[in-house]
Amino acid sequence: MVPEFSLPGHVRFTDALDEGARGKLSPVTVGPQDVAFLQYTGGTTGVSKGATLTHRNLVANVLQLEAWVQPALTDTSRGPVPSN
Repeated sequence: MVPEFSLPGHVRFTDALDEGARGKLSPVTVGPQDVAFLQYTGGTTGVSKGATLTHRNLVANVLQLEAWVQPALTDTSRGPVPSN
């Protein structure tokens, strides 16, 4: 059971959604060095930190993955690759 609580100055979730729905979206220009997202990680120290990943990082990772798995996808010595 949740005890009674008070959050002075709060904004109800549904009110925040309503306000956001009234906003207008406008196109933005995104470049390779722009931040795509922050990935929070403990790294090797265990202390949480945000690792900045750019659009260039993500494209490079996709290309690396493609290079890694492409030989397996074209290897016909073990029969066809099952499809879903």
